[in-house]
Amino acid sequence: MNAYASPNDQNDRFGPRLQALFDSIEVEAREAVAYIDRVIVPEVRREAAGASRVLAGHLVRFADRLHPLDNMDDSDGKRGL
Repeated sequence: MNAYASPNDQNDRFGPRLQALFDSIEVEAREAVAYIDRVIVPEVRREAAGASRVLAGHLVRFADRLHPLDNMDDSDGKRGL
């Protein structure tokens, strides 16, 4: 290698390597996005739905503790909604 190599000489040598690297990164990024869409997103939705149901139950019990008499129906003793 010449100590006085011009920038164009280096670009000619590294250009194809950089292009191959960028192409590889693009392929990997697409595969990662596809995996997230296929596996992660549905799992998060399932977990979020279950967590929402659990949270709703906790909130109902919390509301009952805050106002126990307001949540009782006078006729049959069941909680009214």
